[in-house]
Amino acid sequence: MKDSVAAIKVGLFVILVSVATWYAIHAVTEGLGEKKGYRVYALFDDATGLVKKSMVQIAGLRVGEIVGRKLDGTKARIDIYLSSDVKLYENAVVKKRVRSLMGGYYLEIDPGTPESPDPATGGVRHNRLLKDSERIRLGPEPKTTDEI
Repeated sequence: MKDSVAAIKVGLFVILVSVATWYAIHAVTEGLGEKKGYRVYALFDDATGLVKKSMVQIAGLRVGEIVGRKLDGTKARIDIYLSSDVKLYENAVVKKRVRSLMGGYYLEIDPGTPESPDPATGGVRHNRLLKDSERIRLGPEPKTTDEI
């Protein structure tokens, strides 16, 4: 009888540790999922280090993640999923940023503004919001170690 009680305790402990481990891994690796939001994309000359589920930030806050990578002609097309509460204007810019010296990368977005100066007329230009599946402009790309 003593052996069966010990076996039950060990079994419950194993189940409890398994559930706790699953929850911890799930909480850490969970992305934004396919909640309400939209996708945009950018074309990069070099997509090294940009992998699925890499962070996309605005002002240091996570607002999205990379959901796809593919070749588009001679450029790398990076598909970005953004939360629905994030508003990007047509003058928005995305930049590839280095996360660490080990080579991890993430994307930083400047969401743009509703109005901007129009260099052609000298007046004010009204910028429209980007819609699902539209392209976001690319900012300056960081130098790679090969280029340095």
